[in-house]
Amino acid sequence: MADNRNENVHRKEEPDRTGSTFIKYFFIAVITIAILWFLASYILPMFTGDGGGGDVNNGTDNNDSNLEIDIDGDLNMDGNEGNGDDGNG
Repeated sequence: MADNRNENVHRKEEPDRTGSTFIKYFFIAVITIAILWFLASYILPMFTGDGGGGDVNNGTDNNDSNLEIDIDGDLNMDGNEGNGDDGNG
């Protein structure tokens, strides 16, 4: 006698997760690239002696101006240093 069993196999289909997996790994890659960029731009220049701080031109563009003012109470306009003489008498 042949065994005639009739089995009904119901395959439960799950929703396609390819899109969510792509988005997950895309953002992992974006965050990793951002962290590497931060390290390369701000952290590594601190150890090379170039000043660091994320300068775009590696510290070659120095727009700082130094102004030195010597205030000693004498308003000396003729070049005589500190004697208070205005040269008129």
